[in-house]
Amino acid sequence: MPLKAGPGGASADVPGGIAGVAAAEAQQRQQRVRAAQTLFTSGSRALADKSYGEAMDYFKAAFETIPAVPAVADQREIFFQRYQESAFQYAVLLADEARWEESEKTLTDVIALAEAGRIEDDRVDRRVRTMLEDLRNHDDRYNMATTPQHLRNVNLVESKLILAMGYLELGDYDRAERSYNEVLAADPFNTAARRGLENVERHRMNYFDTALDHTRARKIAEVMAAWETPVPPLLLGDDAVINADGVTDGGSTRIEQKMKEIIIPSLEFSGAALEDVVEFLSQKSQELDASETDPRKRGVNIVIDSSGMGEGSNPAQAPLSVRLSNVPLGVALKYVAQQVGMAYRIDNVAVSVVSPAAAGGGGLMTRRFVVPPGFLSGGGGGGGDAAPADPFATPAADAGGGALVERVTAEGFLQNRGVEFGEGASATYISATSTLIVRNTPDQISMIEYIIQSARDSGPKLVQIHVKMVSVESEGLRQAGLDWLLGQANFGSSPRAFFGGGTSGNADIPVSGMNFPFNGPAGPIGTYPVTAGLRTGDLGGTDGIDNVINRSSAASGNMQAPGVFSVAGVFTDPQFQVVLRALSQMKGTDLLSDAHVLVKSGNVASIEQVREFIYPTEYDPPEIPNSLGIVTIGNTQIIGDVPPEFPATPATPTAFETRKVGKSIEVEPTVSSDNQTVSLNVLLDFSEFSGFINYGTPILNTNFMVNGNPSVVTPNEILMPVFDAIKETTNVSVWDGQTVAIGGFHGESVTDSEDKIPYIGDLPVLGRAFRSSTSQSTKRALTIFVTVRLVDPGGNPIHLPLEEEEPELMTQSVPAPLGGIPAGPPPGMVYPAK
Repeated sequence: MPLKAGPGGASADVPGGIAGVAAAEAQQRQQRVRAAQTLFTSGSRALADKSYGEAMDYFKAAFETIPAVPAVADQREIFFQRYQESAFQYAVLLADEARWEESEKTLTDVIALAEAGRIEDDRVDRRVRTMLEDLRNHDDRYNMATTPQHLRNVNLVESKLILAMGYLELGDYDRAERSYNEVLAADPFNTAARRGLENVERHRMNYFDTALDHTRARKIAEVMAAWETPVPPLLLGDDAVINADGVTDGGSTRIEQKMKEIIIPSLEFSGAALEDVVEFLSQKSQELDASETDPRKRGVNIVIDSSGMGEGSNPAQAPLSVRLSNVPLGVALKYVAQQVGMAYRIDNVAVSVVSPAAAGGGGLMTRRFVVPPGFLSGGGGGGGDAAPADPFATPAADAGGGALVERVTAEGFLQNRGVEFGEGASATYISATSTLIVRNTPDQISMIEYIIQSARDSGPKLVQIHVKMVSVESEGLRQAGLDWLLGQANFGSSPRAFFGGGTSGNADIPVSGMNFPFNGPAGPIGTYPVTAGLRTGDLGGTDGIDNVINRSSAASGNMQAPGVFSVAGVFTDPQFQVVLRALSQMKGTDLLSDAHVLVKSGNVASIEQVREFIYPTEYDPPEIPNSLGIVTIGNTQIIGDVPPEFPATPATPTAFETRKVGKSIEVEPTVSSDNQTVSLNVLLDFSEFSGFINYGTPILNTNFMVNGNPSVVTPNEILMPVFDAIKETTNVSVWDGQTVAIGGFHGESVTDSEDKIPYIGDLPVLGRAFRSSTSQSTKRALTIFVTVRLVDPGGNPIHLPLEEEEPELMTQSVPAPLGGIPAGPPPGMVYPAK
């Protein structure tokens, strides 16, 4: 502020003239010193907190504020030292963050402030000058290519790698993979992330390997479960379906049956209280219940419910007089309740004596229903556009234009269809699972069940058809007999009379050394057969088609039963050999085939699991040269010997056919109007290839082999296939969800043979050595089942099975949660029992 001269040369504004100016200047300097000290104190606190940028600003302001006078020179020196220390630390921090320009400017400001403040060069920290020089010269200690974004990516990569490892340890492989992918998005060449993804896939492979074992075990269990024979439903007098274990499909049906079957022999009371009579009936029901073997399940629980009888009334103490004999328990309880103006109601686990009003409706109960798609879409009223798929969805706040669509609640939807909701009753719809949860009285629940069932009946339906074939086959063979060979010898010492074994005669298998264990140079010991005509092995049964399939020729295939023990007389006179031939075989073949198909009503569906089998049906005959042994000389032909070897062309196939071998099913279902019965047209064809029958005969040479058999020029095979087929065409009607047997057969074939040598075989003990017995049996049982289920397009059954009895906590009359929404997670969908 300029000073104004006054009289005597003194300042007009500052009293005291020059002295006053000096005093004001001194006062101003003192204020600056105090302000600088305050800034220094703030800078010291920031430096202690390692806020180097903030401390640097405070110390610089303090240095610039304090006057440059000798009185405070020491303080000014301290301010500068603190400033350059905080500035150096701040520059290091900026360099670590790759903010190179800011770091260099911070150090440059220190040098500039020292020069402007007349600080000696040796008072400037050497680290400041060295770092500034290194930054300007791009020293190797500083990677100038580093950017702040790179450092942020480094921090992101480190945090994501740690997070991914945590997810991996928790088994959350999807989130772990996502974290590793985020690392690769920031650092495309990060090897740790790639290794982490590899580790994730290894963990998934371990899980999938376990899942494979589980799926395989489950599928095998399903195959084993398919062997279970279905149990037909039993019908009671009231047409109530029960299972084979006697448990009814309805919760209160069993108690109602007991109320009819238990007979009270005598009931006589005079002026007795209601609770005493009820206690007597409950005890009698336990004593007289013969339908239960478990003592804990005998009898009927009877309770008195006084709700609805008015305040101050105690029906349990109401007096009554009754006299009855030989009446059912239900009739006795009915007369007892009428005496006191009450009635009884049968619940799932007990019989309640209640007021007449409560007997009709009952207490509140909670039921869960899976509704078909579109069941609630028609509940909205109003004009304009159609309502969305979820009728209970909250409308958008910004929806405008056109007519407003009224949103109905679940209760409103049901009330429009005649369902009443009293106190405590509620209805909630969960759109995510198409589930309707209702809490209401039993009669209203029954009405809701009818509404839902009507919606299922009127909606689109699919027919799920299971066709199962179970075939069990058993083959058994038992053979036993002795095979004798007896050599030639004379009677006693007479040289004129001899005896010995016989000949093979018409036996199918001649005597051969391969069928006897003891053999000499001329053949088997004993040589001459005694029991060659007794049948064993293949000779014991009939020569059916199974015996000629896959034979090389029609004549081959006869074999004797194996020998298990033998005795031979080599140096005896005569020589003999006996072989015990015995065989016991059992063979079982089990076949299970279960085919599934889903089809609309009135459409034809087919499923095939077949192979195309191509086989010949026609052959050209074999060709043999007509000029064998004929030598042509000029115009003359001379007939000579037939050569030992000659060419021949076997039979050649010329025409082929294709047949599908496997399982083929064709069904056409028709659903009845009541949606309870399905009429089926079923065409089944289960065929398999059994083998070939060779109708050809080998073409032989005129020369013979070492064993005496003629050599074969060509086998000349004429092969024709044999198929084992099971076919059925039928039309049946099946109830929904039921399994019926639509066909099958049971058969057994037994072949027994008893062969013996006449007279000798009839001897009491010795005759057993000259007899053979064979028993061959084949049993087969085949049954074809069909199961029909009606389902909606979502795969849910049209007729849901009745739910199991709910726990006690679910059936208690507790207040419903706010808004009618049950606490806890939404219930799962109800699926049919398998």
